[in-house]
Amino acid sequence: MMNKQIMACVLTLIFTQSSQATPCQTTREFITALEFLRSDSDFKPPEAEARDLALKVAEGCSGSARRFIRVAKALSSAGSTRKDASRIALKFSKGSDAETDAFSSVFRKSIAEDSLDLDLDSALKIALSLSKGFSGNLTKVRDDYEKLVDYCSNSTNLGLPRAQCGSFAARIVSASEKWEDGVALPFITSFEYLKSEKGPALIMADALRLAEDLSKQGPSAHENFAQAYQYALSSSGLGLTRDEAIKFARKISKTAEPKKSQENKSSH
Repeated sequence: MMNKQIMACVLTLIFTQSSQATPCQTTREFITALEFLRSDSDFKPPEAEARDLALKVAEGCSGSARRFIRVAKALSSAGSTRKDASRIALKFSKGSDAETDAFSSVFRKSIAEDSLDLDLDSALKIALSLSKGFSGNLTKVRDDYEKLVDYCSNSTNLGLPRAQCGSFAARIVSASEKWEDGVALPFITSFEYLKSEKGPALIMADALRLAEDLSKQGPSAHENFAQAYQYALSSSGLGLTRDEAIKFARKISKTAEPKKSQENKSSH
């Protein structure tokens, strides 16, 4: 049986839910989390520690135990210590399902042997930056990161080392925080255009830098740049040289002001 202190905490959680606008199954979350901690071979902390942790998980309200278990199991399977896995998973238990989904997807893509195969610390850093540390559309984050990692690691596209692809993809995805739409396809379109004969035919390094710069300006930046470049290069337009046309196109594509989306946020 629970001791008086544990029982008092559970009752407090139950009574707290009555003042909330949405149902909060704190008891269910407490029991689910505690039974997981008792039974999972990677955890099994001392009983007092398990009960205390389960109570903290239950504070995250409905779905908190599921979020905790998903993150905890992912981290422990990757070699994280019980203490670190519990600490990080607890943060997600009190967050949203969207944060947990984004973290799980990005972490799995980063650490899987058949994908980037990054070390635990590198994979964790990227996954946290694109979930807990990200204020944009978390559904788009998962898709964008996967597309960019696949594109980056493919030898027919960029063919960069896998360790570089992780940080590269995370950096590009981070640029989409202030935009409602995803950033992967606009980036890839820009890069392909910039290194093609139809565009400026830049070397890969220069095309990458410019495509990344355009990705920070939003999904319309590529179209603005391409139109401006072609017009500036045309004899019936501005009649500029290639380098002058690039400079002009970069300048004019930056005139679009970022409009931060207020929809599809994880906190709403």
